[in-house]
Amino acid sequence: MAATITWTILTMEYDVSTSPGQLVVTSAIQANDSIGYARKVYQSKLSGVVGPPPLTPYSQLTEAQVIALVQADLGPTVVADGEAYVTTYSAIKRQQIEDVGTSSGLPWQPPVDPVG
Repeated sequence: MAATITWTILTMEYDVSTSPGQLVVTSAIQANDSIGYARKVYQSKLSGVVGPPPLTPYSQLTEAQVIALVQADLGPTVVADGEAYVTTYSAIKRQQIEDVGTSSGLPWQPPVDPVG
């Protein structure tokens, strides 16, 4: 099963003590393939994106808008690398869960020679 990749906003603060105001966003990209799971967290400091028109007021921001701002701030290479990272590590976690090693036989007896 292919991993489902999602971006989410974990926390967000609008610091009006700086000029222009700064939006501090903690976001995460995560991959889940029903068993394996991986997450990578980013923190972005965005300036000049929140405010009175023509900018978007803080109270009117949507998660989709903030995710788009974070991805634009990170750039396409970091976004692609992050998605590859969580996809790879969710697959590794899945394999670790599914491929639990087992042993058979009686460890106190010597192995039987299959040829002889």
